[in-house]
Amino acid sequence: MRENKDSHGPVENVASIDLRCGFNAPAAPNTLSVAAGDQLGFRVEPSVQHPGPTSVYLAKVPSGQTAKTFDGAGAVWFKIYEQGATFPGGKISWASDGATALHFTIPKNTPSGEYLARIEHIGLHSAAQTNGAQFYLSCAQVCCDAR
Repeated sequence: MRENKDSHGPVENVASIDLRCGFNAPAAPNTLSVAAGDQLGFRVEPSVQHPGPTSVYLAKVPSGQTAKTFDGAGAVWFKIYEQGATFPGGKISWASDGATALHFTIPKNTPSGEYLARIEHIGLHSAAQTNGAQFYLSCAQVCCDAR
């Protein structure tokens, strides 16, 4: 595990707990309230700089815990959004290339409760070598109210 939670570096070890929410990801002081069907976004600094897909996952916080105390352990993550490749004119293109913000919609059928929301960009520029994919990710604590 890296000591610098503010690192812009990637997680490269898919067995690391850092793959959940980033390096030494601390709990945020607050949990954002959103409604199922609302749009949520993450700011990216400086920008998405590597070719690859972007996905968003939610993990429902287990009973007896809060979004501030839950570390995202277990088979609890489910994908709610993805941006893949397109091939305009026969060339590969990535929707997130150069993005400074990424937005997605919380599915309307999301049950009420607290969640961790994880955004994940996978840099594929080094993926031709074993363990070469680079995971750039971050989490947010959200409290979702069903409509």
